Amino acid sequence: MRSRTCLSPVALGIVCGLLAGLMACTPAPDDTLPDEPAPNAPAAYTTVTVERSAGACDEPDAPCATFSARYPRFLSDEVTGTPDEPALRALDAAVERILLAATPGETTATTLDEQAETFLAGWRDTVEAFPDQAVPMRWASEKTIEVVERSPRVVSLRLDEYANTGGAHPNSYTAYTSLDPSTGRIYTLDDVLRDDTLPRLEELAEAAFRTARDLEPGVSLNAAGFYFDNDTFALAANWAILGDSLVIHYNPYEVGPYVLGPTEITLDATALAPLIDPSGPMSD
Repeated sequence: MRSRTCLSPVALGIVCGLLAGLMACTPAPDDTLPDEPAPNAPAAYTTVTVERSAGACDEPDAPCATFSARYPRFLSDEVTGTPDEPALRALDAAVERILLAATPGETTATTLDEQAETFLAGWRDTVEAFPDQAVPMRWASEKTIEVVERSPRVVSLRLDEYANTGGAHPNSYTAYTSLDPSTGRIYTLDDVLRDDTLPRLEELAEAAFRTARDLEPGVSLNAAGFYFDNDTFALAANWAILGDSLVIHYNPYEVGPYVLGPTEITLDATALAPLIDPSGPMSD
């Protein structure tokens, strides 16, 4: 099963550029806060919260850089050495991959500490290069991963990133991932759909996109301000399983200018029922 991508090479570069300033670091033990497990969840988890800063952040008119990271940790001392440990390690590894994802052209960090230092070093270098700037350089970076779906067959994660590094406006980015909780493997639409049903999913998604954007059927998407290749709708590669629905998210710059903002659509169980693979993660 093959899907068209909604990102041209230029658009992909723009969207990826939003991530450049977003970093995090390894938490101290007292940064770990308990989180309430969901009913029938495949595994409990704790939420790790990290906050770091550089510069005179307590002074409103002074240069400052802050970043924060909040993400789930599935493995704990209570389950170390039990049969659940490999699966939980796989989930944590998947979370780490999301946190450490690098922008093309940037050096891939191997730890959150390394990623954090790169962000702070960039701020320091910029402050040093422009010591007489009239407006104080106050950079901010936030990264949050939330568990938005937990069931015996699916763990879905939502990453929200925000960066303000002194440009014309702050930038934000959202990414969804659905995983097999027993292995940490990322699901694809091939896992979810029956064979040869992708074109129908695209039709449903386009109808939902047009509804969300108040566009009548047949109206040119690109004439409305979007920039789909050849003015043809395409699925975002950014989706997740939420209960018996699929959520699909388009970030700013992905298929349109920043001013149009993000577009998120949800396809419910009624629409999806004929398309769902009965042996896949969305089956009953």
